[in-house]
Amino acid sequence: MGGPLDITVYYDYLCPWCYVAAVRLQKIKEEYGDRVAITWKGLPLSMGRVQQGSVTSSYINDVRARVCQEEGSISCGVWPVSGPLPSSSLPALVASKCARFQGEEAFERYHMALFRAYLEECRDISRCEILISIARETGLDEGRFTYDLDSGEHEKVVLEEYEEAKALPFSGLPTVIFEGGFPIEGALPIEIYRRAIERLID
Repeated sequence: MGGPLDITVYYDYLCPWCYVAAVRLQKIKEEYGDRVAITWKGLPLSMGRVQQGSVTSSYINDVRARVCQEEGSISCGVWPVSGPLPSSSLPALVASKCARFQGEEAFERYHMALFRAYLEECRDISRCEILISIARETGLDEGRFTYDLDSGEHEKVVLEEYEEAKALPFSGLPTVIFEGGFPIEGALPIEIYRRAIERLID
């Protein structure tokens, strides 16, 4: 293998376990540097409005508690019982594509900030004004970001990734695919990611 090891991650910002994978893969990127290249592809859990009662704040908070036990570096907030849940996965995934247009570092800042906003700060990342405020907070060019978000072009990319994922042999989130390897479903211990890389990397 002449270049970096390609790692593709299918994920959703509304999936707490995807945040666990993001934190661990961020550490992997810090450890391996240019020897790995991580590509994040959206697989929306909710393509449209969340059905009333299909997901409750109680369920979400139970999952968040398990996430905090699994990954000690994460401190999940408690979603208010009376607070409306995000209506769709698409807006945040589309917004992340807009951030990527401002460079890889901009994407990485925005990407992790979206996870924190939803899971730690209990912000509704399906709302446009929240997505724009996160862009401002992470130092993105707000005007360019807003223009890209309003254009609708980046939603096509997310939908293409969604269709691509439907044809692949996995169903869970997150799913990590190492170049030359098989899909690994779930947020696994970082040591498993390291072992996979060591087997495949030069």
